[in-house]
Amino acid sequence: LPALNAVCDDFIDLLRARRDPDTLVVPNFEELANLMGLEAVCTLMLGRRMGFLAADAKQPQKISQLAAAVKQLFISQRDSYYGLGLWKYFPTKTYRDFARAEDLIYDVISEIIDNELEEHKKSAECDDEGASGLRSVFLNILDLKDLDIRDKKSAIID
Repeated sequence: LPALNAVCDDFIDLLRARRDPDTLVVPNFEELANLMGLEAVCTLMLGRRMGFLAADAKQPQKISQLAAAVKQLFISQRDSYYGLGLWKYFPTKTYRDFARAEDLIYDVISEIIDNELEEHKKSAECDDEGASGLRSVFLNILDLKDLDIRDKKSAIID
């Protein structure tokens, strides 16, 4: 997919911009790799670039919150899996962090979906031919008439 090629190209550019010119070491590589994965998933599912890989641009607060929430979600999942499992019986910090991250992800993605629905209503056709195939997954889910909007959002978020 051309859109994923563009994501990979931006990731390579970001690595080049962030690496130390003397040692060629890229600090915080794991964080950058996580952002690349998040950018790729959002590109495929939401049909749009989120800007996680922008080398010099300041990300909008919502986008930064989404990246932080996804990271926290995975940390909480890890901690709940390898921890004592007390979260099954009462709301531990791990459980509260997990729930907070899930809520934030849902809120941010819901806002994006609502904005995309408005744009889709205004323009039934996708002007960008390269994005039309990419957007079809996202828009096909949104175009399902017999499915409640909450179910559509859940399918996209999952």
